[in-house]
Amino acid sequence: MREEPRPRRDPIPFHPRFNEAILRGEKTVTRRFRPRHVDQRLRAKNPVEGRRPDKWPGFADLVVTDCRSVRLQSIDKQEARLEGLGSVYEFEQVWRQLYDKDPYRRWDRNPPVFRIEFRCVTPPAVRCVPLEVES
Repeated sequence: MREEPRPRRDPIPFHPRFNEAILRGEKTVTRRFRPRHVDQRLRAKNPVEGRRPDKWPGFADLVVTDCRSVRLQSIDKQEARLEGLGSVYEFEQVWRQLYDKDPYRRWDRNPPVFRIEFRCVTPPAVRCVPLEVES
């Protein structure tokens, strides 16, 4: 009997500064140039220079709950918070740092991007507490 194929878990890179926010459920949105399908499961990973994406260290499993096209500068304060940042200004600064060298992705061009909403399905880490032993 053949097994059902497992859902593909494409890697989606995140800067390590967002790891904890994703795991706590505080970062639930990202903007990208390539869409991810709504029913797709993703593996959140941290890019490592010189390594192939399949060799990046993964830290969370995500399920995409919404994916739609929006203009980059349509972000507001609430959306910036869903992105794991404190303000639109902070989001703009991060975007400029990552993409302003690419003429098609520059903040000033206000390109169309995909707003990807997700939820983290990685179970919280189990913390082991040592037992107190009576002497």
